[in-house]
Amino acid sequence: MCKIPVSKARRAERNNETVKDCISSSMAWDFDFSRNLKENELGDVISLLQLVGDPSVVMGSADEDDQRKWELGDDFSVANCYDSLDVDGFLSFPHKQLWNPKIPLKVSFLVWTLCFNGAPTNDYLARTDRANTGNCILCNAELETNEHLFLHCKETSKLWSYFFDSFGQ
Repeated sequence: MCKIPVSKARRAERNNETVKDCISSSMAWDFDFSRNLKENELGDVISLLQLVGDPSVVMGSADEDDQRKWELGDDFSVANCYDSLDVDGFLSFPHKQLWNPKIPLKVSFLVWTLCFNGAPTNDYLARTDRANTGNCILCNAELETNEHLFLHCKETSKLWSYFFDSFGQ
């Protein structure tokens, strides 16, 4: 996930602002970025705009007060938040198994970053101009993503097979 740069001075000045205050008179979102956005940040802004939607729909009428609305129950509670993560009797993310004291912290952290596409793979490094190519460093045949590097690469498959064979799986 990329952080979108917002001016600290503007943020402090707008600390008590409402949603209505972030919409211009022409009914468009009024974001004040502290610098020009980089090319790799534009996708994040587009996603943000798609998430928050059309300001005229968000506001309804200019007379309405801003309010937060919890859509997964009558009122927000830890219980109904937890229930919203429950899908057919399973939690959508097995956090208790991941953050287990018997698993080394660096292994848990690696798995956590992989689950959220946070590992610095070549595709990410190429998008941020920190690598020349996005190709896999092991096979050089495909784009190196989290999924490819740790699951689908033919070289990684050999490694997984070695470990599974060693443990009799």
